[in-house]
Amino acid sequence: TKPVLGLITRFSPQQINLSFWIMAEMMPLVLLLVLGSIINGVLNAYKLFVIPAVSPVFRAAVTIATILFLKNRLGIHAVAIGYIAGEAFRLAVLFMMMRLKSSFPIALHFELNNEATAFLRSLSHQVVCLVALGSNMIVDKIMASWLKSGSVTILHYSDRLYMIPISILTAGFFPVALSYWSHYQQQPGRLPFSEVVKSML
Repeated sequence: TKPVLGLITRFSPQQINLSFWIMAEMMPLVLLLVLGSIINGVLNAYKLFVIPAVSPVFRAAVTIATILFLKNRLGIHAVAIGYIAGEAFRLAVLFMMMRLKSSFPIALHFELNNEATAFLRSLSHQVVCLVALGSNMIVDKIMASWLKSGSVTILHYSDRLYMIPISILTAGFFPVALSYWSHYQQQPGRLPFSEVVKSML
């Protein structure tokens, strides 16, 4: 990572070293996000929408509190630790809610049959698209690093603005719509999606 950053950015050696350590500190966030997303999906599938919807509030509160508590001692590293603490707390809340509200046993089981193979094949297409989308964001920030000081920060804040309407759709509308749609799709005489949306409204 360090040699690549040195070639494609105008960061100083100190900035490159700091970027490396911040990235390393935030690696556990990947696992926490994956587990949280799985439990989110389970709760949404069983039409338990409230806790998944408000859980980001719990995460934000713990994240902000952790950063404020540690910022004077750890500086920018408090942000990475805050994200980890916030997501871990959110995961704990989601897990407890799943155990309280669901009537099914929680277990991990995987069998590579034809259905699983078809699922993984479809999943691979999504992964490739998301990697391409994520790479585009990295390229944007690399290009911004060649501009005047503060350009990366300005670009980051600009990116957050367009995420507001996207978040309303992906975290608000789609989980509810897809849960109801999947329920109707399992019934005899399946309804088209337009009818499902009308029934929800």
